[in-house]
Amino acid sequence: MESSEPLGLYLHVPFCVSRCTYCDFYTRPFEDRSRVRAFAGALGVEIGLSADDLGLRGRRVNTVYFGGGTPSLLEPGDLEGILQSAASVFRMDRGAEVSLEANPESVAGEKLRAFRALGVNRLSLGVQSFRRGILATLGRAHSPEEALSAVTAARGAGFDNLSIDLMLALPGQDRGGLEEDLRTVADLGPDHLSAYLLEMDKETALRARIEKGELKPPTEDQAAEMYDLTAEALERAGLRHYEISSFARPGFECRHNRKYWTDLPFLGCGPSGWSCLGNRRFCVTRDLEGYLDAVRRKAAPDREEDQVSPGTRFAEAVIAGLRLLEGIDLEAIARRHGVADPLGPRLPRILELEEAGLLRREGSRIRLTRRGLPVANEVFRAFL
Repeated sequence: MESSEPLGLYLHVPFCVSRCTYCDFYTRPFEDRSRVRAFAGALGVEIGLSADDLGLRGRRVNTVYFGGGTPSLLEPGDLEGILQSAASVFRMDRGAEVSLEANPESVAGEKLRAFRALGVNRLSLGVQSFRRGILATLGRAHSPEEALSAVTAARGAGFDNLSIDLMLALPGQDRGGLEEDLRTVADLGPDHLSAYLLEMDKETALRARIEKGELKPPTEDQAAEMYDLTAEALERAGLRHYEISSFARPGFECRHNRKYWTDLPFLGCGPSGWSCLGNRRFCVTRDLEGYLDAVRRKAAPDREEDQVSPGTRFAEAVIAGLRLLEGIDLEAIARRHGVADPLGPRLPRILELEEAGLLRREGSRIRLTRRGLPVANEVFRAFL
C-alpha cells in the first residue's frame, strides 16, 4: 500500500462493566477507575511506540475509532490525552472522523458534551434491542429506557452523526417484537444503524446455552425474513443499505469501517487491536498485563503476525469488499495483490452462485444480490 494513503487508527479499550453473552471480543472487567486511567495513559504512549516501530510517525490519519470493550468508560480527560498523543504522532486531517462506541448506561449528558468538545464527532450506541427480556438474555447492563435516554442525551450534546447497533435473529425475538424495535428506531431518527445477525461460529456463553437447548433462536428462514424486514423498514426510514449490516443517511456511512471493506491501511493499538498495512496483517497480543508491562519498558507491545500469501490477501480483500452493496472490481483487486487469474478454479462455483441468483457479475465488477445478502457466508466460501 502506498505510503501516501491515509491511515485509519483503531484504539481498543478492553474494559466492560459486564460480559455480554454474545461477545467474543477481548475484554477485561471494569474494577476501578484508576486502572482505566492507567491504561489510557499507556495507550497514548503506545501510539508513539508503535508508530516508531512500524515507521509510521508523521503519516496522515483521517479516521480514528475507539472500540472495545466499552470506550465510553473513559473519562474525558483520558480521551483527551489519547487524542493529543495521536495528534503529536500523526498528521491528523482537520475533518477526520472520530468515532466512539458507547453503551447507554455509561454515558450522560455532561460526559457526552465533553467528548463532543474534544473532537469526537461520531457516536455509536450499542443498543442491540429495546426489549427488556432480550436485553437480559444478552447480558446487557442497560434498560430500554436508558437506551432512549442515551439517544436524547447524545443529540442534546451536539452529536449530529449518531449510530445505533441492533441485533437480529436472537432467542426470544419474533417478528412482532422486531417490528416494534424498528418503529422505535424510525422515531429516534439515527444517522446510521448497524444490524447484526446473531453469529453462531464463535465460542460464547449465548452459543453454549443454545447448544444445551436452554434457548432457541429463530430458524435460518426466520432469520432471513427478519433481515429482509429490517432492510425494508430502515430504507423506508431514509437509511440507505450500503453494506451487509450497515445502513446510513446519505453522507453518513462509516468512513473508518469502509477502510476494512475496501482494503485500505489501518493501525490497531491496544490489546487485540488489529492492523493491516499493505501485505502485513498483525494483532496486538490479547494480554493487558503484558501490554502494560511493555509500555512501561518503552517497548512496542507484543504482536501476533499472520503470514499470508498474495492469494490469501486477495481472497480476504474480495470477501471484505463483497460486504459492500456496490460490490468490487475483481480485476483491480487481483492486480493490487499480484494475482494473475482472479477466477481460476473458482469460476464453476461462481457460475453456480450466479445461476442461483446470489451473485451478479457485470464486466470486471461483482456484487451480491439482495437475495445473496442474508447468505453472504455461502458466497464467500467460493473465494476461500
